[in-house]
Amino acid sequence: MKKSKSPYKYFWSAFQFHQTLQNQIISYSKYKAVVPWNKIERAFAISRNNNISYYYSKKDFKANTEKGKIFLKKKSIDNYFRIVEKFCREYDSFYKELRKANFRKLSNLALLKYVEKSVKLWSYAIGIFKVTQAEGMHYLVKELEKSVSKKDALALMTPVELDEVNKELIDWQKILIKPFSRKMINSHLEKYPWLVFFHSTRQEAQDTINERFRQDKKNKKLKNIIAEKKKLRQEQAKIIKKYNNIKQLVDVLQKFALARMRIKSLWAGSDYNCIPLFEEIGKRTGESIVNLEKIYLLKDIQAVLIRGKKLSEKERKDRKKSFAVLWKNNRAIYKSGIQAEKLAKRELKELYEIAKTNEIKGISANSGIARGVAKILLSGDIENARRLRKEFRKGQILVTQMTQPNVMDIAGKASALVTNEGGLLSHAAIISRELKIPCLVGTHVATDVIKDGDLVEVDADKGVVKILKRK
Repeated sequence: MKKSKSPYKYFWSAFQFHQTLQNQIISYSKYKAVVPWNKIERAFAISRNNNISYYYSKKDFKANTEKGKIFLKKKSIDNYFRIVEKFCREYDSFYKELRKANFRKLSNLALLKYVEKSVKLWSYAIGIFKVTQAEGMHYLVKELEKSVSKKDALALMTPVELDEVNKELIDWQKILIKPFSRKMINSHLEKYPWLVFFHSTRQEAQDTINERFRQDKKNKKLKNIIAEKKKLRQEQAKIIKKYNNIKQLVDVLQKFALARMRIKSLWAGSDYNCIPLFEEIGKRTGESIVNLEKIYLLKDIQAVLIRGKKLSEKERKDRKKSFAVLWKNNRAIYKSGIQAEKLAKRELKELYEIAKTNEIKGISANSGIARGVAKILLSGDIENARRLRKEFRKGQILVTQMTQPNVMDIAGKASALVTNEGGLLSHAAIISRELKIPCLVGTHVATDVIKDGDLVEVDADKGVVKILKRK
């Protein structure tokens, strides 16, 4: 095997706004004192039509793994959860205020202040979320695996308490047993705005949630989540009895998993919460809300609101086609269009092109073997998700960059899950154990190598996905 020349390693990929890239940079530059995982030396991201691929340097991956040793001490664990609680309170308070604001009566400067505060919270959230990635949890997971079998370790890392996804599904099922009500649907969206992550308009969000209602009403299969959690608690209690002194460690890992989902649900709901704010900015500036949310950065919003300066037509087209950001030597470099691709080639080296192969490896998040037709879900791609809601058949294999909480209705039909990113406490890992289906996470390239309609075999016992037949 050839030695890699690229200094980078894959981190994540998804359809997201360009502000996501900017917010990562803010996270590195402003919040590294609070969250050590924000001390990043080198990172690179490339966006093509808002389909973003993000990379960290191998050195940073190694450093972030080593930082996880701090969680072998109770003081560090307690401190992290104090930070999380403080952030969640601040987030809830701000978005309650945002929802009550009468934007039409505010000055341009006041609108900008709301945007800046939202960006600040988003950037802070990314930092504390990073802690729960595979690297940050590495040593805690290894500590558990020292004492228990791999199978028991996986079973014990599924939270027995309700997470945000469980709570949403309980409330959603109450809606499904009633006739369609726009008022009920809207109230549900207000409570769980992360359901429409990466939506730019309220109509777009409404269409997505209405389509979900139609599909779920037609294929109604209600789950008793409370009973399932009770059964899981009993099963875990039996496992814990077999080993000595692991209860506290199990509780900590489950608490991290719950915190991860809570943080993710908050920043993923920022898009929907900010739609009225961006609609008002669009009205005043003449710029479309889609452009404002998808390709504008904070400095561009400042320019259009305060100085009336829009992005040029060429810059808009270039950014949609390709947009890159390099974080190196404590400074950010942004490039658009052809220059973005040149920068990507230079930085990524062999990672710029996806290697052709019929077999990929990942981390086993739940054991088992499944064979079926692969269906590709590009995380955050609204049209892709809507199509799969109609087309996905029970027994097919869901291949995605990451499972977002808003695609549980699709994931629930799958015979196996395969993701590009994630660790043993990721959303995909947890739901695969709840659904009792094989799961591989952290493959890095699954959505690039596997094509929609390929016949694949997921062997989560060996940590391998094989393409048996190309479509």
